Amino acid sequence: GQLSVSGSWSASVKHPLIAVVFSSGRPDAPTLGKILKQLKKRYGIKNFNAVGHSAGSAAWANWAVTADKQGMPQLRRLITIAGPFNGFPGMPGMNGGQHITLAKDGRPNVMSDRYKPLYDNRRYFPKTAAVLNLFGNLGKGTDGRVPVNSARSLRYVVAGRAKSYTEREITNSKAQHSQLHEHNPLVNRYLYEFLNNGKITN
Repeated sequence: GQLSVSGSWSASVKHPLIAVVFSSGRPDAPTLGKILKQLKKRYGIKNFNAVGHSAGSAAWANWAVTADKQGMPQLRRLITIAGPFNGFPGMPGMNGGQHITLAKDGRPNVMSDRYKPLYDNRRYFPKTAAVLNLFGNLGKGTDGRVPVNSARSLRYVVAGRAKSYTEREITNSKAQHSQLHEHNPLVNRYLYEFLNNGKITN
């Protein structure tokens, strides 16, 4: 698709916030790559942090394991929220993620069609990047949309590659899939701490 840019930021802003909105509602890694190239070429951005929710999380993860990142800034911190990395119920032609179990090292017993490319290309995940993986649990192993162990499957992709990996399960009154990123005080605190310090307190 086509890229369009709107808005501006002051030269005094050290860490501008850039919202990436997909008109199709379907974020994808190749488009993120195009955007990153433009940010480096136009604005000289050398490093960046990324935050994604749901399909946006999956798109960032897929971009992160892309082999060719030439002409793009370096990823420093990645925050994924409610990422359906290993499928979710209702996904056509894929494992729905309902019956996934994880070994002690994080390896899932089932790898969906969505997960296999992440796993197969994990060696390209940038070693400069610290990862925070947030997911909700309403009490039945799901946030109402994405199974907990589908979201937690990210660990096995980035373990041994990422600068660090941290995960947190959200179980408060806003643990539902869509509410995880909508005025959720706990999630907001985690975002602030991790983006500023590269780690969170608990």
